Amino acid sequence: MNFDQLFALTSDARFISVDHIIVEVNDAARELYGAATKDALVGRSIDDLVPKEYRSSLRERTDETLEGRGRTREASEEILLADGSRVPVLIRSCPIDYGPASMAPDRFGDKRAVLSLLRPFTVTADAERKLRQRAERSAMFTDVSLQLARANDAELDATIENVLGVIARSEGADRAYVNLFDDADRTIFSCAFEWTAPGIEPQREFVQGFSRTALGWSAGVMADHDVVHIPDLLSLPPEAAAERDSFGRYGVKSVLQVPMVAGGELIGVLGFNSVNISVRWPEDTIEFVRGVCAAIVTAVTRRNAVHSMERAKAEAEQANQAKDLFLSRMSHELRAPLNAVLGFTELLMLDEGRQPSDRVSLRQVHESGLHLLALVEDVLDISRIEAGHLAMSIEPVDLASVIDSAVNMVRNAGLDDGLDVIVDHGGRPTVAADRQRLQQVLVNLVSNACKYNKSGGQVEVVVSTAEHALSGSPGRAAITVIDTGVGIPAEHLGRVFDPFDRLGREESPIEGTGIGLTLTRMIVEMMGGAIALDSVDGEGTSVTVEFDRAIGTPDIAAVSGQDGPSIVLAIEDNEASLLLLRHVVQRESDLTFLHTATVAGALRLAAQRRPGFILLDLQLADGNGEELISALRGARETRRIPIVVITADADLTVMSRVISAGAVDSLPKPVSVNRLREVIRKVIPLRDLPE
Repeated sequence: MNFDQLFALTSDARFISVDHIIVEVNDAARELYGAATKDALVGRSIDDLVPKEYRSSLRERTDETLEGRGRTREASEEILLADGSRVPVLIRSCPIDYGPASMAPDRFGDKRAVLSLLRPFTVTADAERKLRQRAERSAMFTDVSLQLARANDAELDATIENVLGVIARSEGADRAYVNLFDDADRTIFSCAFEWTAPGIEPQREFVQGFSRTALGWSAGVMADHDVVHIPDLLSLPPEAAAERDSFGRYGVKSVLQVPMVAGGELIGVLGFNSVNISVRWPEDTIEFVRGVCAAIVTAVTRRNAVHSMERAKAEAEQANQAKDLFLSRMSHELRAPLNAVLGFTELLMLDEGRQPSDRVSLRQVHESGLHLLALVEDVLDISRIEAGHLAMSIEPVDLASVIDSAVNMVRNAGLDDGLDVIVDHGGRPTVAADRQRLQQVLVNLVSNACKYNKSGGQVEVVVSTAEHALSGSPGRAAITVIDTGVGIPAEHLGRVFDPFDRLGREESPIEGTGIGLTLTRMIVEMMGGAIALDSVDGEGTSVTVEFDRAIGTPDIAAVSGQDGPSIVLAIEDNEASLLLLRHVVQRESDLTFLHTATVAGALRLAAQRRPGFILLDLQLADGNGEELISALRGARETRRIPIVVITADADLTVMSRVISAGAVDSLPKPVSVNRLREVIRKVIPLRDLPE
């Protein structure tokens, strides 16, 4: 069977073209096209067989076939039938070889001919193809999304460019790029990422600081977050002349640009260019690229957020350093003149030859100086707290003695003239607090209760350890200061802790700055306490502060000012066990012994004092010891502190679990003194582990 017989008998539509002109067709081609005779096709340009958007790619594919860049070329396109309708077909093209071994006759002289086979898609075949493409795109999208999600800051640029290459090769693009806006008003953009196929010239260096307004047609499309799709650059409307010139300068034939949107704002585009052939990208491709856009936007936004946080952190650290320097200087500059004012005033008051009227004046100067000093201290304390530099030494404190001291200070200042001040010590509980700061809190609350009271009024200071305190916990002690004064209007209660807000009493003859309660709340919360205020206008106010109760007496507390590796923190709510631990620890080393009975106290003390190691009882009144280990290991300040667990639960599973959670050792109760000594000797060298 010769070439002509094979050409005529095959059921596939076949065309032979020379110089893009059809020279022969078979009957199957005539039937597919819908022509009356084969002569109706012979002599026509191959352009007549396909819609306008495919003509450029068909010609280039034919030329590539003849030039040997592809022995067999295959493409999915549409053809135009005689009646103007379109049919999707699979086109396969190859050059016709001549020579002794060829079945093809040498009938075209020195001209090269191309044989094209067209096979219409069946519905089933087309559906299978689409399903296969959809599955491939889905797998590819999953892969590139994971790459982008896993890339760290240093890897992200290379990952994005790799992703561009993967999707461009998949969708038949010669160049893929991401253009991002450089400015907040979205008018200037630059190419941030780019991938190009072999032989395609990169354009990234030329697309920098580009004005969006220079491309008015595509900018208008993008303004509505729509896709810019240009299958054939020559088919652009007249108003897109700038786009045609810009892309045409680099030999681009087809363009696809998908908007990149973050938070409802256009931040850039992901683009495809086809340089070798014209391409109409299907809707499936556009949707696929939309998904990739979203993944890239998420990755870029995440990195930008991290950079913003790092910049903000650096700026905050600089601001804190400046603030620290300011506080240090202001403390010195304000204290020095006040020291002179108060000191010399006291000397003048000691002069017995002074007239009574002079003494009254000097007393007024002295009291005003003290008031100014207290104001300076309050402002500086607030600033220190905000900067995280207010020193605290938490220790067991006898609450009754601090209350008595605070009340006496208020009485000595003459603030309780004509008032009945009643104190109920409530069993004299011991609380975990900084003694000096606790006294500062109570002085402020009692002095407020006196200053804003009525003549002949009453102030009560009541201590309670009942479960109905603020937290509802029996392991806390509450101090409530109650007055029968002017009260606070209901509409002002939401602002009582706001700084410098005197709640409408600015014109009152009572001195005040509006920062006393603000500072009080800050100090209370720094000591792990809580505060609440209730008031009725015209009837009075009550303020309650609450703190953890401490086991034992104040002499068990750590020495004020000692921190770090020189401290062992015991977390134990049994007093006998606590005393045992204290004696053993102090016999074996020069460590300072600090303790708490609660999870909340443990977290606070561990973070503030950074002990050398921790002895932890698993069974605590307000929480689980295993959860406390996890919390300590999860915090940056405490994650390296060695923890030794002491538990009445000798179950091996429990002991294994706490070791896995981060404890360095575990001991069952009753604790063997010798075993405890051995463990302490083993743990002491771990105190100096680097952070």
